[in-house]
Amino acid sequence: MEHTFCGLTWVFFVTVQDPDDMFAAGAGSDKDFVTGHCFHDYAGFLLGNALGFPFNDSYRRNNANTLNSTYQQFANLLAFAENVDELITVIEGEYPDIFHEDMVERTMAVTDCITDWRYAYKSHIMARDHVR
Repeated sequence: MEHTFCGLTWVFFVTVQDPDDMFAAGAGSDKDFVTGHCFHDYAGFLLGNALGFPFNDSYRRNNANTLNSTYQQFANLLAFAENVDELITVIEGEYPDIFHEDMVERTMAVTDCITDWRYAYKSHIMARDHVR
């Protein structure tokens, strides 16, 4: 299968100050801290329907609709790297169903993968840093 790169993925961050800097300075060390993420945070973006509107053609908006579009989703997210194919292979080793033949299985695997990657990891890092 031949893959081509096209486009970029937008990343949205809303913070007043970098939490890493805040925790390093000891902010909130005397307070309890709750962190987390939703189970499928990335699903709305993957499905092209972040606001959850009831579209009749939702499956067509799915960025994991085909194997090639799934590859493009990862290639776009890894556009900063020189070894995109190698990184995708490593990710596939952790989430083996991201290139599953069944679209539903593939969509669930990609949602889990990118939710962990873009949302969950930061929650875990923030909790770890807060404890220090």
